[in-house]
Amino acid sequence: MVLLEGIKAVAFELRKAGCRRVWIDGSFITTKRSPSDFDGCWDYQGVSLGLLRKTTLLDFSNGCQGQKAKYGGEMLPAHWPADAAGTVFLEFFQRDLDFRRKGIVGLDLKRLEENDQERAPVQSYKGPGRKVQASTNRTQE
Repeated sequence: MVLLEGIKAVAFELRKAGCRRVWIDGSFITTKRSPSDFDGCWDYQGVSLGLLRKTTLLDFSNGCQGQKAKYGGEMLPAHWPADAAGTVFLEFFQRDLDFRRKGIVGLDLKRLEENDQERAPVQSYKGPGRKVQASTNRTQE
């Protein structure tokens, strides 16, 4: 699954910068047969922003288009306000459109295996079921 590869790549980028936990939301964690992207947020405590500046994870311009192109989804700092009421993203993602509580997926990044990083290449995202290999720039179905 292409989106799972993007989530894994994001997880390793954030872990390298000191992040300990991320939360995933969006159509990726629903029963939707072919989710088109994922949304998520990350725990900012202990994160080296200097290390993240080398990635697209601090680029929130144009609706996080840089993140979406690289990973297939967007990740935002969990403590940032998500709406005009000041609801932080971690809480915002735990409500549906009718403001009822819902679940999201939490990932403990401390438990990622170091050797798994080799199996999580960062690839450009080209939509559901398609990816561009970073080294060859060929599209695969």
